[in-house]
Amino acid sequence: MVNENQTNKIVYLYKYRSLSDEDRKNDSENTKAYSMRIFTHNEIYFAPFKTFNDPFDCRAHWCLDTSDQKAEKYAQKFNEDLLEKFIEVYISSNENLKDDVKQKAIKLTRTLELFNFDKEFVRLLGEVHQKEILDSLNENYGIFSLSGRYDSILLYSHYADYHRGLCLQFSTDKNVSDDFFKYVFPVEYNNNYPEINMSAPNPWKAFFRKSPEWSYEAEFRLVREGKPGVYHFPQNILTGVIFGRNISDADKMLVKDWVKGRKDFKFYQAIPKKNSYGLDFILG
Repeated sequence: MVNENQTNKIVYLYKYRSLSDEDRKNDSENTKAYSMRIFTHNEIYFAPFKTFNDPFDCRAHWCLDTSDQKAEKYAQKFNEDLLEKFIEVYISSNENLKDDVKQKAIKLTRTLELFNFDKEFVRLLGEVHQKEILDSLNENYGIFSLSGRYDSILLYSHYADYHRGLCLQFSTDKNVSDDFFKYVFPVEYNNNYPEINMSAPNPWKAFFRKSPEWSYEAEFRLVREGKPGVYHFPQNILTGVIFGRNISDADKMLVKDWVKGRKDFKFYQAIPKKNSYGLDFILG
């Protein structure tokens, strides 16, 4: 299960999963048997990021570059609904400006002159608009998260039912994956949000940066533009499964039944190291 070849390219990516009571019903028509259907229907779920366990996920510093020629067009598109929200926030933080704030806001939709002397106004515009942008990204992009690690004690605990679940092994080899993983990228871990220009937004920066506190996950992401939901993958990219050290014999047999007859599919069993904190792996 070496995860790098001689060119230091990732060969396998991993998905930690638990098995639910719905999976254990072993009903091929059960659409709620999410783990089972990965094996039996080649289905994976691209999730909206607001369902993730990190409330800071996909955050960014949305700013407006007033030197950008597109900035004026952006200001002109600043719709009335958002304008009202902006005015409300601006007034609440600037009590002395109640009388003229609306005039300033209306002026903003027509000209960039205001940007030259009211930096606070521009900063608040970004704060108010961020919610609108996040809502749009959440509705129109789906994310499938994987890891470059198969041996993380924490990942088995957090995502594989305290080691009672399993870890799926996906091949990223182009000859196997048929470009399915062509646009999978590692997450960058950084203390600062990525900076994104609102007048010429590139939201992809937001999808691939997280706090360094999450670096133990060694996360890779596959992002699809379109509604979050179920997508199908080529069957042969799922090349193996690693059973958690605490998985039951019944659950192991269930998983093996789901892939019965597949050629070159590998089963591994995680076991504790003898003299140190960590996991070893045997064919299982």
